[in-house]
Amino acid sequence: MAIYGEQSSVTCNEMIDYMEEDFIMKKKMCSLLLLTCMMFVLSGCRLYARYTLNADGTITSSGDAAYSVAEMEMLDADAKDKGTLKTLEDGKQYYVVPQKTETKSSDKVKEEDGIFITEDMCVYETAGGSSSNGATSLDEIDLYLELSVTLGSQIVDTNGKLSEDGKTVTFDSTTNKGDVLWYAYTQSGKDKITADTTAPKVKGLKNGKYYKKVPASIEFVDDILVAEVKLNGHDVWPTTLTSYDDKGKVTKATQWYKKNGDKATKQGKNVFTVKDLNGNKATYTFYLDIKKPLVKGVKENQTYKKKVTLYVKDACKLSKITINGKKQKMTSKQLVKKGKYKGYYKYTVKKVGNNKVIATDKAGNKKTIKFKIVK
Repeated sequence: MAIYGEQSSVTCNEMIDYMEEDFIMKKKMCSLLLLTCMMFVLSGCRLYARYTLNADGTITSSGDAAYSVAEMEMLDADAKDKGTLKTLEDGKQYYVVPQKTETKSSDKVKEEDGIFITEDMCVYETAGGSSSNGATSLDEIDLYLELSVTLGSQIVDTNGKLSEDGKTVTFDSTTNKGDVLWYAYTQSGKDKITADTTAPKVKGLKNGKYYKKVPASIEFVDDILVAEVKLNGHDVWPTTLTSYDDKGKVTKATQWYKKNGDKATKQGKNVFTVKDLNGNKATYTFYLDIKKPLVKGVKENQTYKKKVTLYVKDACKLSKITINGKKQKMTSKQLVKKGKYKGYYKYTVKKVGNNKVIATDKAGNKKTIKFKIVK
């Protein structure tokens, strides 16, 4: 099932524009949402998704999207013609539109639909935290989602509803409301999880390093599956941001958001806490420094008599201070212990003529001050 609804390109483009403009300010919808549902989740879109594991390890998906009469009137005529008016479980009438049937690899299903399905388990995250899909809680959006997964062997542990043969499990956003993970394990799957004693690892982020921007390449990996990602104690989801400088150079960074849409990252120390399905936990610390160092006691392009006493400090940690190209010491001897400039490094410059101070912090932010001393 290509979980992106079939509509005219004009309608889809309008929805994409809407999502791009509103995406960062609000919260990311669950990855299973149809593009068509994204526009109408507040008025009660319904989605029925079915996944079947095949003998060759591929997964076939199919399903239906259901729209209220009012919603369907907002779509184009072609979309309406594809729908069949039916009365569904809640007693209301909807236009039910069959979705395209697709067969994809397990990796593609995980990447595109946010569902982890193997021969012995399935896991879908419905509420914040995972770097794999960044879903928001289904009870926070007016969407009814019903998800059915058929495995090749009997399921022995699940929080969903099992079929008579024990191979198909069904979850829905009413019965499973509040469950962060929808899961189903065969005996071999459950054994694998229990045997996993290795904590998740991080790629693209160096523990303890200082950054100007959060790297866009951060990825959390596990022997089986990452079940939870928290940043500074909050469930989070990532969005990659792209910026361009005056020369057109592309810079990418990742912003991590809380479930309420606020930024989770902060100036200074940040800590990721990551867990897998067996509860193995790892923490990764990095420092975000978006501020240039402070240089006090001297102003840009000013002229001073005889000598200048200047003070240097950074919001996080300084890497290097140079005065007229010479690297300065940063020891307790230079550190001011009390008074107005407590915590600053103190230096005196007596050189007559042009002088230049460059302060660089651990993240690479740089502050340059040029000044002149006359007799």
